Amino acid sequence: MAPFTFSGGGGGGAVDTGWRRFMFADADTAEDPNTILDASNPYTETPGASGYTEILCSAATSGVSNVDQLGVYVLALTDGAGNAITWEKPFQLRFMIEGIALGGSYGTSSQYQKPTISFGVGVNASNIVHADNRYLSMGWVQHSASYPGGCKVVKGSKNTFSISGTTGDANTKLLIGQLYHGPDVGSSMATANNTAITSNIYKVSGSSYRRNSSQSFNRIDCGSLAANTIKGDTSQVQLYAFCGEVRGVDGSAPAPSTFKFRIWYMANQDTDGWGGSGT
Repeated sequence: MAPFTFSGGGGGGAVDTGWRRFMFADADTAEDPNTILDASNPYTETPGASGYTEILCSAATSGVSNVDQLGVYVLALTDGAGNAITWEKPFQLRFMIEGIALGGSYGTSSQYQKPTISFGVGVNASNIVHADNRYLSMGWVQHSASYPGGCKVVKGSKNTFSISGTTGDANTKLLIGQLYHGPDVGSSMATANNTAITSNIYKVSGSSYRRNSSQSFNRIDCGSLAANTIKGDTSQVQLYAFCGEVRGVDGSAPAPSTFKFRIWYMANQDTDGWGGSGT
């Protein structure tokens, strides 16, 4: 079962005051095509708080040098009342990637895949790999043949792709993160690292949600403002779910990998901007 209060699906309808599931099959969710997932059956999904999303990777894949080369599912971000959240005002986004199970051929053996899932935000509603797009994401990739355990944190932006830090503890299945945008936003934005994601990794409810001490306070931000097109952007923020596998294999493994998970998020904004005058 989901460890947090569940309040609804991906978009529209009644006010969502708690965690919302990011649903690949939601009518408002779009796919940015990529051959890294199976062409005929890229995912299966069941609704509700105890439902799941499960991806199926292609048998043969190319190596990945950034998260935008993975399969990408895109949803315009709204607050709990259904109002659009845009880049011109400060906002906060909390998210959780809840790992459930892996299957197929994954791990360290030759030609075995390394499945991955990341979550974040970006500017473009389509054509994610475009040179002008900017995004931030954080998630994990499976680096061993034993799950849970053997996961490494993966950070992605237009100019950054890093994988580091094995989480070896059993039942470490929850990556919980927060993205903040602001308070310095809009055309006067002076520093790009005011848009950043931080995260920690935790065990599941049966292990009292204990934090994994081998991965403490991961962080990624937009980096250089000169290359950051979020400055002055007034479009609606887009949620991105990146998924697939990072290794690159020729299809000779016994079976392509699968990854079963849930993605949760909640967001809030202040359309009047933040206070904090200090007087």
